Amino acid sequence: MSDTRFLGGATLRARRNRRLASVHDVAEVTPGWRVTPVGNGPRNTTFENWIGRRLRYTGLTGGGIAYTRDAADVNDEYGHLLQLGILHSGRVTVTREGRTLIGEAGTVVVLRVDTPYETITDAGSALTLLYVPIDQVEARGIDTRRMNGQLWQAGPIEAAITEMAPRALDLNEQDGLILEGGLFELVIGLLAAHDDAAGEDVAAQTRNRVLAIIEESYTQTDLDAATIARRLGVSRRYLYTLFEGRDASVAALIRNRRVTHAEKLLIDDTDLSLRRVAQLSGLGSEDRLLRTFKTVLGVSPSAYRRQAHIDGGEAILAREVR
Repeated sequence: MSDTRFLGGATLRARRNRRLASVHDVAEVTPGWRVTPVGNGPRNTTFENWIGRRLRYTGLTGGGIAYTRDAADVNDEYGHLLQLGILHSGRVTVTREGRTLIGEAGTVVVLRVDTPYETITDAGSALTLLYVPIDQVEARGIDTRRMNGQLWQAGPIEAAITEMAPRALDLNEQDGLILEGGLFELVIGLLAAHDDAAGEDVAAQTRNRVLAIIEESYTQTDLDAATIARRLGVSRRYLYTLFEGRDASVAALIRNRRVTHAEKLLIDDTDLSLRRVAQLSGLGSEDRLLRTFKTVLGVSPSAYRRQAHIDGGEAILAREVR
């Protein structure tokens, strides 16, 4: 079973635009990748990013650098993420599993960070990079293994994401998290649109029905794998086999959806009691809300709410520059 792993807790942490003069500077801001110069090395490289609750944004310009993820790296703190890269100018060459992809300006490349690959950015490249937890993408019915290594032409949705993402750097805490929520849904929708689920077999169609039932009924406290199996007219054993080898079980999918809704309730309505949050999110009781939050997020619901509303929700984004 895979737990939902959040990126930045209840706050949104940001790093302002910084000019990177050397490979060493680049390596400092990309610790999950081995960085080596290509050709004449880094050219006018700049970097900015923010890390939210379930989305990470990086804006990168420059090039002349190779970023490598080796087999020894894939289980690090970044290994649970899916990377979506939107290339605005220049060229990116990706090598994985003996296959080479070349992304030109106006293309999108998707990579699972838990698999080895090398990305070379040519001089003059500019990219928007977005990272989302693999288990949360899988929870929306998207097969990230099938998405790994996909490349396509960018369109209006990618343009909207590119325009919106940097704006979080200038927003206050509350507005930044609201923007992040909208961006997350755009990224999920974009990935779903390029996931070839339509041509799959009966098992894939049944998985999609499971996900639809969860989305419709997660606020019902009695929803569990047995209930879903009865509604579909299949055995629990068959239901479990549908999700074997994936990043989230049926129980985890239900739990993660409830936690996501509870998060929103805690932040959006500070007058709601924890008991009411538990009822509205499908977790049922305050005790179960407490246990689930500590399991998934490592904090209590009360602590999560306090962190999300530092100084009454008027906290300015933390400006951290390495």
